[in-house]
Amino acid sequence: MARLAGRLAYDGTLYCGFQRQRAGLASVQVTVENALSQVTSEIISLMGAGRTDTGVHASGQVIAFDATWKHSTEELLKAINIHLPSDIALQSLMEVAASFHPRFDALSRTYLYRLYISPTRDPLRERYVWHRQLPLNLEAMQEAIQLLRGEHDFATFGKPPKGENTVRVMTTAQIEAMGDELHVTLTANAFLKRMVRSIVGTLVEVGRGKMNVAEFAAAFRLADRKKAGTSAPPHGLTLTHVVYNDYRF
Repeated sequence: MARLAGRLAYDGTLYCGFQRQRAGLASVQVTVENALSQVTSEIISLMGAGRTDTGVHASGQVIAFDATWKHSTEELLKAINIHLPSDIALQSLMEVAASFHPRFDALSRTYLYRLYISPTRDPLRERYVWHRQLPLNLEAMQEAIQLLRGEHDFATFGKPPKGENTVRVMTTAQIEAMGDELHVTLTANAFLKRMVRSIVGTLVEVGRGKMNVAEFAAAFRLADRKKAGTSAPPHGLTLTHVVYNDYRF
């Protein structure tokens, strides 16, 4: 029996999120567990770095599991991907320490949120961007997002897991124009539930002129969930990278 870990990518459109939910709902976790069980003939329990919500995507989710496998990790990687649907793929796989946990050992996580600014929709991007018809004030949004850097109470933007507080350390908080898209990149030691979507939705209020930077700052300082703007939809969000001390995925 060995502990194996790797980087997982998926289109979250058809899933109720990463984590196993009640019976009858398709989750990324259960789908991957089923593929692993088919390959190894064992009951597999999967661990993940981030509990992405319904409709949220990942290019850099990190998973780990215990399995008995007599061949190479390259052969296991190939076999797993054969049994996965087209919207999920395991990108890498390696043996790790038996104590490794992708969630609790993570130093930081990075999320990317994509906003598509255009009078008309783009069907080829529809699943992965939040379409906004009217231009947004990028300078105001950039000024507001800088306030998030550092160690703060992020209660305005999300709820903590049971037993945890709402203080997080944000090391990267930026928004930049990329052609006809705006990309919001956030890196922190951990995130509250729906925190990124709440931040993006509130930043869009700033970009629309419905909230100024001073009001954004005041709402942030109050640590009151009711002061945030409407959360951005899930389909524009992707978990892109998770950092560890001893492993690179």
